[in-house]
Amino acid sequence: MPNGNYDYVMTYKFSLDGEVRVEVGSTGYVQTHYMPASRGSKDSMAYRVHTSTAASLHDHTYGIKVDLDIGTQDNSFMTVEYKAASTLDALNEGRETPLTTKPDYMLFDTMRYVEEKTIEIEEDAMMNVDPATPKNWIFGDTSNKNKWGNTKAYRLHLDANPSSVVHPDSHILPTFSYANHMLHVTVQKDSEDTISGPYDMNRMDSPQFVLEEHAVDGENIVQKDLVAWVTLTSMHLPTSENVPMTNMISHGFTLSPYNYFDENPAMDLPHLLRMHPTEAEGDTRSEDLPEVHECVPIQFDTTHTFAGV
Repeated sequence: MPNGNYDYVMTYKFSLDGEVRVEVGSTGYVQTHYMPASRGSKDSMAYRVHTSTAASLHDHTYGIKVDLDIGTQDNSFMTVEYKAASTLDALNEGRETPLTTKPDYMLFDTMRYVEEKTIEIEEDAMMNVDPATPKNWIFGDTSNKNKWGNTKAYRLHLDANPSSVVHPDSHILPTFSYANHMLHVTVQKDSEDTISGPYDMNRMDSPQFVLEEHAVDGENIVQKDLVAWVTLTSMHLPTSENVPMTNMISHGFTLSPYNYFDENPAMDLPHLLRMHPTEAEGDTRSEDLPEVHECVPIQFDTTHTFAGV
């Protein structure tokens, strides 16, 4: 919800290790309002930025539909949460047969561990980033494993992303309801092609599409064709440096391989062949390794002559 005349640029970056990076940048002219000298240098919603001019608090919020097909079209959404607890509880997390006592070789009474959950319905897949309870957001086909037996997946990671800070009784809701959460996960439907209606900002009293009422409707999301609805927000209280034009405000998200490969494919490019079928399966490609010269240490003259008198 930019306040003023803004342009935005969205960029996509792909790296050799399989990572996908999406960035959004905003810049433009802030919308200002009259501020007489009697009101001082600032108030609770704006700084004075010129002689009789102030620029108001607003946000830059983008909603992006990310259609995920990690390996196959049938994916599940999982969270991997970082926790700390007693050593015994940590060791028993995920174990089919729990231990009754802490092993003697475990010297300390507490330790960190992770708790993995598969989210089953859309209502439980409305997420916010909370530094107090850090967790990974994971998408993958649970029937598709890498060489080491782990689900071939991708992790969705948001940049530092604050809440949109909209009051529950605000007039912009429910049009802006997608900003209530940084992530929604739903079943893919062609009829749900945007995160809000194309004219909703001009008809807030009767929006065309309300994400949390229409797309989030109780469907099961285990091993389905999934969509991640990502909300990116930057709070912007303009300062004098934003006049005459705002510096670029950038944020984004990253999709990173999460046990998707058996090893890092970017570490040794000639050995990308290891990521492909073997010769026995019909692949006849071979490595064209560079010529390796003999390594000969540099020779130094170590002869010493006495230069005294």
